[in-house]
Amino acid sequence: IFSGKRETTSLSGQPIVLELAGVSVSTADNIARLKQVNLSIQSGEILGVAGVAGNGQRELAECVTSIHPPQSGQIKFNASPAHTLTTAALFERGLAYIPEDRIHDGFLPKANVAQNLILGAHHQAPYSKKGWINWPVVYGETRKLITEYNIKTSGHEEIGGNLSGGNIQRVLIARAFSRPAKLLVAHNPTRGLDIPSMDFVYSKLLNGKKEGMATLLISEDLDELLLLCDRIAVIYRGEILDILPRDRFEKYTIGRLMSGIKDQ
Repeated sequence: IFSGKRETTSLSGQPIVLELAGVSVSTADNIARLKQVNLSIQSGEILGVAGVAGNGQRELAECVTSIHPPQSGQIKFNASPAHTLTTAALFERGLAYIPEDRIHDGFLPKANVAQNLILGAHHQAPYSKKGWINWPVVYGETRKLITEYNIKTSGHEEIGGNLSGGNIQRVLIARAFSRPAKLLVAHNPTRGLDIPSMDFVYSKLLNGKKEGMATLLISEDLDELLLLCDRIAVIYRGEILDILPRDRFEKYTIGRLMSGIKDQ
């Protein structure tokens, strides 16, 4: 699918942008969803998370983004504790997020396209000044995003709920990439997109890598992970069974780990 080149780059000595140490999450019924997760992502690295759906991927994304902080363990973002911060505070520090559930998480069906495109950054420059939203700037910027990301809409004032699922996904992707980010958490970012749109997202991810952005790429598309990632962590029932570097990428090995079979 992807026609661009994925350059192999050395990450040795790059600063750690995201670090999870002993992170655990349980449901209200005390069912463990994440168990002692240890992960780190360096500047300029794409770390993939592979696993069968429902093995803790959503909880991992929501932990890192402070939507549901962990019950135990520590999360650091740029060497500072992050699990005690709000999601809004993390956005201000350089977090970008593409959630898995595009309809219920991070999208307002009754708001217009422009409002959805600035959601999360609406209190920050250039969209806001002294607590007031600068609508001429917002409309100018969102018109550019609609064109660049090929969002099929009648205009920036169209109600978001009128868009198709694929175009809602384009809104979430455009918003995530529209501002400089130190860390991107992307959960199934290309689901529902056509092949040219997937290629476009892949190019954006690799350009972000070149610019030093750290990416946590959670995807059920193994080919996508094999194509883009520097390392792949395999999750099974909330546990990271192994983290594989590129020279160990092999579908059979990853498939066994996804089934809970760890080589001795």
